[in-house]
Amino acid sequence: MRTVAAIAACLAVTTMYAQNTSGASSIRYDGIYYQASSYSTNYLRFYEDGTVISMSSLRPISQIKEEYFDKDNGEIQMYLGKGKYTLKGGQISFRETTETGSTAGNYIDYDGQIYENKLILNSHAKNGYESSNREFLFTAWSDISNEKASSSAKVDYPYTLEPGVKFRVNRSAYKMFYGLLPGNERYGTFDTYEHWGFTGSNSQSNSYIGLPNNSDKKYLELTVWFINNGDKGAKIYFHSNDNTLLDCSLLYGDNQSVPVSAFVIPGASGVGNGKSLMITEWKGDLFFTLKPKEETWITILFLIPENVSEAKFQLKNHALIPVSIPEIKQ
Repeated sequence: MRTVAAIAACLAVTTMYAQNTSGASSIRYDGIYYQASSYSTNYLRFYEDGTVISMSSLRPISQIKEEYFDKDNGEIQMYLGKGKYTLKGGQISFRETTETGSTAGNYIDYDGQIYENKLILNSHAKNGYESSNREFLFTAWSDISNEKASSSAKVDYPYTLEPGVKFRVNRSAYKMFYGLLPGNERYGTFDTYEHWGFTGSNSQSNSYIGLPNNSDKKYLELTVWFINNGDKGAKIYFHSNDNTLLDCSLLYGDNQSVPVSAFVIPGASGVGNGKSLMITEWKGDLFFTLKPKEETWITILFLIPENVSEAKFQLKNHALIPVSIPEIKQ
């Protein structure tokens, strides 16, 4: 019986890796490959049946769960690229294609080298954008769920909003908003979500956001993450004057100020299913509450000239934060 158990254990281990008899490193199936940038993280997951899926997300690696980033998870289908991979020695190649949503039909071709616990890939997108020597690191599901591994991948919150409450800023730019948002949150009290709410009547107007390709403008999206590192609850207000103004602004050029065009919070229409409406008008003050160690987010949009590449972001009374604006996502 011990012999049978030992053989079974060996078989279980070998199924974590692609079959490779050349002595080169192999693709692993027991986790994900990821490439982090300053504003999002690109993820790849490989299956034994030859399928590969990809996703770009604002969620850090510590928040990606095996059952969430899965080819059969209907909740994230419009965010996924899918394809079939080919192995030859220590080389891998595949095309991942977006099958649903506003970017359906877009694809990226990948090819490169397999190393122990990482991939070095070149990519070529349908729109002509190319990138070389992209490093995707591997993390096993067991390491992501392990408390020690999660703490070692801890996300930095470099700015202090109020005592105990810190924040960080991710950014992107595009003509048409396509739904790259963090995950939704649980319902809290009636008509609000767990962390966010409005004072007063909670009257809102919601719209899809987009610009024609020939526009001389673009949207800068800033997703601001908040965490309460204090030892007691916190409540933060973003005061308005009953229109599209919040306690934040963007400055560019000769300190030209740009107000908020729209925003999204957890619980806004469509968050979590890829059909997100942006809140463009509202009544009352926006606020969030956080218990100790809790996190939440808001995505804010500014409409700026297309040629602007550098700006400064001000949130409430915090000092100006330099923002390097990335290339437009079509």
